[in-house]
Amino acid sequence: MRIIIIALLTFLVSAIAGLFYVFGPSKWWIIPAQGLFGLASGIFWVAANAYLFDLVDDADIPKATSDYALAIGAGFLVGPPLGGYIADTWGFQAGLSVYIWASVLGALLVWTLPPSTHDPDAPRPQGGVYQRGWAIFQDPDIRFSAFGTFIFGLTVGVLGAFFPVYIRVLGFTALVVGLLIAVRQGFSLIARLGLPERIETHGPRKILLVATGVGGLSLALLPFVEDLAGVGAMLPASVIGAVHAISPTTSPADVAVLGGLVGLAVIAGLGLGIMVPANLTLVARGAPADQRGLANGIYGTALGLGTAITSWVVGSVGQALGIRWTFWASALMVLPLLAGLAWYGKRNPSPHEAEKVDPARAAVEQE
Repeated sequence: MRIIIIALLTFLVSAIAGLFYVFGPSKWWIIPAQGLFGLASGIFWVAANAYLFDLVDDADIPKATSDYALAIGAGFLVGPPLGGYIADTWGFQAGLSVYIWASVLGALLVWTLPPSTHDPDAPRPQGGVYQRGWAIFQDPDIRFSAFGTFIFGLTVGVLGAFFPVYIRVLGFTALVVGLLIAVRQGFSLIARLGLPERIETHGPRKILLVATGVGGLSLALLPFVEDLAGVGAMLPASVIGAVHAISPTTSPADVAVLGGLVGLAVIAGLGLGIMVPANLTLVARGAPADQRGLANGIYGTALGLGTAITSWVVGSVGQALGIRWTFWASALMVLPLLAGLAWYGKRNPSPHEAEKVDPARAAVEQE
């Protein structure tokens, strides 16, 4: 019941943030709105993850986290293009009203959730929150997850904060921004199909490394789409004619740039889509069953630190050198850190991953 109450409170805070967005008398009201929504989302994700782990058996966690991530991806698939269309048609305040009505809908859906299996009268773990958190952090899988989440946060932060701005700088509408995000999320959903089996086969660590590496690579390539403008003149007349039939004001250069953006959205979606299930599998595997909520707090903190550093450090670089450098600076941070994480993983193998036994070798040993 406590998790249900927490979820309701987070939706209430999210709705208040929406009121600030829509009815704030000046642009400065965006700051408290962002703060409130950050508070709500930070609490909600940790509570939602802990609730998920309460409801499923350990053996079903890879599938459950994959289904959970599919639901998140479905929301991102619909929301950005719908919000972009509303913003282009009726204004950004109308688009931001989603914070209000979606919060109301979410609060209503919370009442339909089954009760958590967690026993509120069970003995509490000994020690304070930070003491227990530090003890959990000693597990190699929890550390791997936290470091990987921090690196992933750098990628998510720059995509969330600067990708829409960059697309607008290139001259495209809010609807195009939303459609590109939907393409990315659509391929995230595709990447998650059959993911539980791949997690079991290859292990969540390898999946996390690949996902984050692909995300970092897409950041490094993103600013080069501007250079595709010159390719537009070489497009077949049939392609240009089809585009003009849909949008007469779109130039061949815009078509070429947009094609590059779609291609990178596909690449980023395939990589980023498999990160969340792999990471949550690591969290569930590394934490004691009665402290997975606290382990999810470590996960959420690492993600928040990554996105915060992106906003301040990478944003400052972009302000000084141009917005293209926000993506290059982020990639220059992500890729070396990812190499360091791979090195850490080799030096600190997972104590929870079952060893794969070669049947032929096992038969010889039995004889």
